[in-house]
Amino acid sequence: MKKYSFVIWDFNGTLLDDVDTSIATVNDSLKKHGLPLTDKEEYRRNITMPIVDYYAKHFDLEKIPMSELAQGYLDGFELYHGLLKPGKGALKALEELSRLGVRQCVVSSYEQKRLEELMREFGMYDFMD
Repeated sequence: MKKYSFVIWDFNGTLLDDVDTSIATVNDSLKKHGLPLTDKEEYRRNITMPIVDYYAKHFDLEKIPMSELAQGYLDGFELYHGLLKPGKGALKALEELSRLGVRQCVVSSYEQKRLEELMREFGMYDFMD
């Protein structure tokens, strides 16, 4: 007997390992504004939600609008697309839950079409209800 009948996945950082892409995009903005770069240790230690709180630790949001930083992040995500990969164990978990008959869906801040493209690219789309 299965214990769960439905799983709701988070995409970024769970199904999709995007930490290297995120760091590269943040570093582009830091470099653009002459600020010290970040690394994986600092990023993981300080990343917060809402994301504006993380950016406020690095940028003076009175001088650099969050909208500019957010657009830089989105642009960089496409620029550094090659760094994206499935999260560790994600495909195996999706396959196993599917095999057990557990329904699955995903949530993301991505625009729906782009989310579906990425899920297809990384072999995740067909597991979702």
